[in-house]
Amino acid sequence: MPKQRMIQALNDALMEEMARDPSIVLFGEDVEISIMGDTKGLLEAYGPGRVRNTPISETVMTGAAVGAAATGARVVCHMMYGNFLYTGFDAIANPAAKLRCMTNGQISLPVTFIATYGGGRSQAAQHSDAMHPLFMNLGGIKVVCASEPGDAKGLLKAATRAPSSRSISTPSSARSRRPAGWSWSTKRA
Repeated sequence: MPKQRMIQALNDALMEEMARDPSIVLFGEDVEISIMGDTKGLLEAYGPGRVRNTPISETVMTGAAVGAAATGARVVCHMMYGNFLYTGFDAIANPAAKLRCMTNGQISLPVTFIATYGGGRSQAAQHSDAMHPLFMNLGGIKVVCASEPGDAKGLLKAATRAPSSRSISTPSSARSRRPAGWSWSTKRA
């Protein structure tokens, strides 16, 4: 794999997997304008039917992701920061984690929840928790934490292909750098 930053590796994984599988959809707050940088170019490549901005409501995001997965979509639910998973936790801890087991595999919920964790990048208290230990206590959710770009790309690609729900965490120190040329004035107009 070429030398690249975590954000570029995540973007490459999403680009490649969405090209490979037309059932993959991406949900998230501001994914169309790529606030974090890892969804850059996806809207142009795959259109608004597969790259969907959501309301600023994590409960809606996780619930919609679970519902879409139950109807056959393979969903990547981009939560931006790990702390946002707390407010969307009900849909993750109950149907996403348990429905496949409760139905003996008759219903698969292929949802991948991705978020960044950790402080040190001016993210304050509401954006810096390491939430993956909480998910490790849920049966039915596979939890992975990538520490370098190659791992992040491989884990995200594997997660989008899996029949059950996944949570992927990446450290903010490696992930939250803004892409070159990004500015609030050009992206929020």
